[in-house]
Amino acid sequence: MPGYYIFVPPFVPHREENPDPDNPAVVVIARSTQEAIVVNLPALYALEG
Repeated sequence: MPGYYIFVPPFVPHREENPDPDNPAVVVIARSTQEAIVVNLPALYALEG
């Protein structure tokens, strides 16, 4: 929804993606380094229910 935001604290597993293909998202990502630190977690799936 317009105006909504989320803060993801450091070291919290998350996915940088928009799960809703019908609504585009504008994203601003701020990091403390120039490179993205990526650790792939195959068990990180959307919650069901």
